[in-house]
Amino acid sequence: MRGRKPTPTPLKLLRGNPGKRRLNDREPRPKLGIPPCPRALDAAARHEWDEISKQLLDLGLLTKVDKAALAGYCANYSLFCRAQGEIKRRRFQHVTVNPKTLTLQRNPWLIISDRAEMKMKQFLIEFGLSPASRTRLKTLEPAAVDPLAAFLAKRPKRRR
Repeated sequence: MRGRKPTPTPLKLLRGNPGKRRLNDREPRPKLGIPPCPRALDAAARHEWDEISKQLLDLGLLTKVDKAALAGYCANYSLFCRAQGEIKRRRFQHVTVNPKTLTLQRNPWLIISDRAEMKMKQFLIEFGLSPASRTRLKTLEPAAVDPLAAFLAKRPKRRR
């Protein structure tokens, strides 16, 4: 398959169907819900699972069949956190000395951190949760407007 990946219908609906193309009325609609957390995830990944799964469910973006994608995100989140901890523990050494060749090399934890961050970003985009992808989403109900802010925005400014 070539070209862009198709956007899931729930994301198209949240974005307001910007292309105004016909929506797939035969797209599978798995039941909304939080899938069971895989036992293979460590404590940090399980904590992130609990946090993000509730938020995704509230947005109507998480179904029982999204277990693998959510697990991939959480595992990379945990790996990213561990790598960042190792970098801090080594006092932010971005370059290390290879003991065999006595040459400078990039800190391996920095490489692990960068790769985990890239993978996390890909999963976040899939769920519509990166800052850029979120700007294309529209909620079902408009956000509550602060009455005072609306009043102040409509008032004409006085000249001095």
